[in-house]
Amino acid sequence: MASQAASHTSNASMIDAGTIADYQRDGAVCIRGAFKGWVDTIAAGIERNMQNRSATASDIANGRGSFFDDYCNWERVPEFVSLVRGSPAAELAAAVMQSRTAQFFHDHVLVKEPGTQKPTPWHQDIPYYFVDGRQTVSFWIPIDPVKEATLRLIAGSHKWDKMILPVRWLDDSNFYAGEGDYLPVPDPDKDPSMKVLEWEMEPGDAILF
Repeated sequence: MASQAASHTSNASMIDAGTIADYQRDGAVCIRGAFKGWVDTIAAGIERNMQNRSATASDIANGRGSFFDDYCNWERVPEFVSLVRGSPAAELAAAVMQSRTAQFFHDHVLVKEPGTQKPTPWHQDIPYYFVDGRQTVSFWIPIDPVKEATLRLIAGSHKWDKMILPVRWLDDSNFYAGEGDYLPVPDPDKDPSMKVLEWEMEPGDAILF
């Protein structure tokens, strides 16, 4: 959709050699305060997006609460334009990848109301993106304090030989045919060989994964 050149300048100083090593080994790191100055902008953009949703938007509800989901709106939401073009995202992504540049793919807004019963299934992002490659970074940036129901990741899963079978979040049906080309959806809570990464977070913190 758009590209953003990045260099290892002041914003990238939030990432040291240890953070890079953790990211390369585990596939995920939490950067405290990376977007602290952008929380109000992100919140305003989410509100605008929810009031003016795209054709791809959906509300997934099961019991109490709701789960709003929309993506690829940054070019029509001014606050998201500012975030993409002015925030440290590109520099941080380039730093953990040890790359001279980073190319922006898309935005994805997820809003879970308190009491929402619908869990997000275990998944990897790449099969949903219709792209391939190891040099990719996603950002998970909360605008509210997150003590529970935080993002959970399986350490080292970015190095697995196969991707997890992608499923539709609404009904858990398979997203693609060719089920044998993918790993079954895991249950790391029942598999002691899998290490789950999760962090309590404050507004403006970011998980890079």
